[in-house]
Amino acid sequence: MKKMLTACLFAVSLYMQAQTTESKPIVPQPNWIKTETQMGMGYIDTNGNVVLNPEYEELRPFGELSPGLAIIVQDGQMGLIDFEGTIIVAPQYDSITTGSDYNPNWLMVEQYEEYGFIDFHGNEVVPIAYDKFATPNNPANTQN
Repeated sequence: MKKMLTACLFAVSLYMQAQTTESKPIVPQPNWIKTETQMGMGYIDTNGNVVLNPEYEELRPFGELSPGLAIIVQDGQMGLIDFEGTIIVAPQYDSITTGSDYNPNWLMVEQYEEYGFIDFHGNEVVPIAYDKFATPNNPANTQN
């Protein structure tokens, strides 16, 4: 009886652990070294070549919005770089968030308290002219 109870408790424990463990996809990060000067943060590669000039106040990890993009922040404005270190969107937005509730290939951007959408290449696909958006599956729920 004791062995059966122990086995049941072990099985329940495994089940509970499986239910509470979230697996987050691992997003590869470039093999760059973050640098910092009085002017700001940037990146160099493992050969010492500058990938991104040290002029940013924040460099976020790749994968927050899309596996191949990272947010850069300069003077409080957000932009995007790609995995090559190319600036896809110069810092110009008050915020950049996922737009996946609307389209998996869009990012929601805010500028001067108005919202719109850009694609992963920085092209504006919905003008930045709206106060808020209703989510497609729940028109009563608005996001901004």
